[in-house]
Amino acid sequence: MKAVVMMKGSKDEIQKIAANWISPEEKRVIEIGCNNGHFSNLLEKKRISNYIGIDEDVDNIKEARLSHPKYKFFCAEITNNLHFLTKASLIVSLQYFQYIEDDLTILNNILPKTKLIISVPNSPYKEYYFRWFELKGWTKRFSPFMDFKKVISIQVPRKPKKKIFLFRGVRNDFIDKKTLEVFRDVTFDNMMFNRNIERNS
Repeated sequence: MKAVVMMKGSKDEIQKIAANWISPEEKRVIEIGCNNGHFSNLLEKKRISNYIGIDEDVDNIKEARLSHPKYKFFCAEITNNLHFLTKASLIVSLQYFQYIEDDLTILNNILPKTKLIISVPNSPYKEYYFRWFELKGWTKRFSPFMDFKKVISIQVPRKPKKKIFLFRGVRNDFIDKKTLEVFRDVTFDNMMFNRNIERNS
């Protein structure tokens, strides 16, 4: 893994770092847990043309659609709509993976070579998180599926024990057969072939 960069920063600063990692030439950016579209505002300023936001909250999606009519937003639970994952060249998920019970299923169904930007916390928020870890725990959880390119540990202002970990990486070739969602009734042996077809479509 790359050396960890240590810094202090707010939620807005974390989003700015993530946005700076995305090129305007990116083929398709999909954000899992887009909330009300705040992050897409940064992408619009960077002239990212092909973006899709996904969130489970109807009101969040309504607000996002009103604020950013040039982008597509879908109200959906990603674990029940894994087909979205096959359509991205880059997937962003900021402060959302801790809410997902089947987070490894999501990672497992992302196409190899898809770029990933994920941020996660080291501390709980009431009863809403399924999990939280220090950096070593998150790294261990993600590493079977993700080759890390950059890792930043961000100290939240005025909360000395609270940190956010921001990962930048690429989905590797590992596949866990137990959590693989097979689309279009293809067999596991043909899955990689079909994934390559979908990537180029």
